[in-house]
Amino acid sequence: MTAGRGQRAATPPAAPPAGTVPLPPRFLVRRLLAFALDHTLAVILVGLATMPFVNQGLRLPQPLLHLRTVTCNDLTQPPDGVLDHPETAQFTVLRLCESRLYGLPNGREIVAVYSHTDADTARRLTRMVRVPVDPALRPRRVPDLSAAIVFVVMGALGAGLTARASRSAGMALLGLRLTGPGHPIRREVLRLGPLTLLALASALNPVPVLLWPFAAVVGAVAATVALLLGYYVWPLWRWRGQMPWDRWSGHTLTAS
Repeated sequence: MTAGRGQRAATPPAAPPAGTVPLPPRFLVRRLLAFALDHTLAVILVGLATMPFVNQGLRLPQPLLHLRTVTCNDLTQPPDGVLDHPETAQFTVLRLCESRLYGLPNGREIVAVYSHTDADTARRLTRMVRVPVDPALRPRRVPDLSAAIVFVVMGALGAGLTARASRSAGMALLGLRLTGPGHPIRREVLRLGPLTLLALASALNPVPVLLWPFAAVVGAVAATVALLLGYYVWPLWRWRGQMPWDRWSGHTLTAS
């Protein structure tokens, strides 16, 4: 049948180039849910190992969704050995705080904001400190490495299971599987390394963020967000078939 006068014949859609292979799906929701489940299981394992040492300054790891309560009481004087130069300090805040995570004891700490005069420069300095203490209020200066340890445990379990041709609980429940003759340890380092470094930087930071200059806080937050978005989100937007850590380690994530 010929097209009528004044009508144009319909143009068929262009066929894909010969030899083009469609990219694998992103599995975005499955990836996120599998990560959340594996993270929660690692939190439980690290929490069970940490619980006996909470009074020695260690802290329970926090799940992605958590319920934390803090009860604080004001102090008139800091316990011995907790603060530098307590005899010349003028306190804005001086409290003993007890933390609980999902109702479980999560240690005590002295929270203090105070100012004192530096003996060398004669400048008035303001400091904020959070010092873990034991039940006798003796200081336990232990950095909170629980978040970083959770990522290390996640990576170790993931690499071990992948090396045995198995998969994590999250991947099994969400129907995901890694295939290919890849390098499991390399994959986990590439996947979780940036998050582990971020957790370590936060825990080992010698100067609390609240005392940074405002421009430094804004710059650090902006740079961190940009790097995380570029590494974890941009590959999903400009999809090339696999996330970078899968491609660089020789793996392919499939549904099964």
